[in-house]
Amino acid sequence: MSKKDNIIIPTAFTDVNHADPGTLPTNRQISDNDGTGGGKMNDKYVTHEELELSNEKILHHIDNKFAEMDKRFAEIDKKIDLNTEKVNTKFANQKVWIILTLISVFASAAGIITFISNILK
Repeated sequence: MSKKDNIIIPTAFTDVNHADPGTLPTNRQISDNDGTGGGKMNDKYVTHEELELSNEKILHHIDNKFAEMDKRFAEIDKKIDLNTEKVNTKFANQKVWIILTLISVFASAAGIITFISNILK
């Protein structure tokens, strides 16, 4: 036996060959991993399953935000359409009013000219 084979490994038990019932470490005590990345496990490392779940949650959150943005854009689009329709209606009403005013001005002018020409005859 070499000196390398005779290394003493410290354990939590006083007698390696004997252990009382209930004193053996469980898997959780050995790894100190409760499956959540907590405990003595370094939190900067995750399992593939945890990473995939986290990515799915993030992607779901992003999808929800895009859906909210799409809804807001649709609402803004409706408001723009309504405002454009109001402006077009106002412009059309003003256009009709201007045309009617011009017609009445020309009709009045023609009537006045006709009246004056009849008086001067």
